[in-house]
Amino acid sequence: MIKKTRGAILSDMQERLRYSTDITNINPGSVARTFLDVLTEEFYEYYGELELTVAMGFVSTAAGTYLDMIGKLLDCERIEDENDTDYRARITNQVYVVAGANLTSIRVRALAADGVRDVRFKEYSHGAGSFSCFVLAENVQDQTGVTNRVRNIINEAKGYGVYADVRSPIMIPVGLMMKLVFKTGVGQAERDTIRHNAIAAIGTYINGTDIGEPVIVNEIVQVIMDSNDKILDFDIYKMTVDSKDRYISNIEAKWNEKFILGEVEIT
Repeated sequence: MIKKTRGAILSDMQERLRYSTDITNINPGSVARTFLDVLTEEFYEYYGELELTVAMGFVSTAAGTYLDMIGKLLDCERIEDENDTDYRARITNQVYVVAGANLTSIRVRALAADGVRDVRFKEYSHGAGSFSCFVLAENVQDQTGVTNRVRNIINEAKGYGVYADVRSPIMIPVGLMMKLVFKTGVGQAERDTIRHNAIAAIGTYINGTDIGEPVIVNEIVQVIMDSNDKILDFDIYKMTVDSKDRYISNIEAKWNEKFILGEVEIT
């Protein structure tokens, strides 16, 4: 808020009064109304400042710079390019982080590591005083590096005497062999491009599955057909899971397993 001295307030009101006074109308009612208008104008802007100050003083309503200042009070700095909604959620959970090595504290710290998509916890995985944390990376190729970063963070945050087992989920490759049927008029060079895009679309789907999430054949069908409108039809004639042949059907994952793209061949 802009702070004014008594002299500054008096000066501003005299200035407003000078330009608000109608010298042709000096009856008591008109004069009183003129004073009220001047007072209202002076203090109206302060009510607006007060309303803004109250709103920006709470995490649920603060935004921008005001939210940054609240975060700094809790030693929770805004991450580069982080929006207000995500930052507000982190500030709300910061009280648990400060409190110590509880589940919320460890989860928030782990999720803040670079490249982490999600983390899953299992309590008492190695007996009393232990837990396991399964790390899912944004990029499958960086899984080992991301897991190591999270392991270092959790070992610093966990309580004394607690055993933390931080690992990647069991990665299970899913392989496919299929044949595409193209619409008429599609040349060889374009067919190669379409095959490449279809493999990329399958990889985006399978690599994007969560820990414990199944691979659904109908989803594979959908992503292939959506990859290019010049695909007329296709046939999946072989599916492998962890390099073993299996029937072409939905694949279920255990709670600690994650499907990734294996070898894909499209003719």
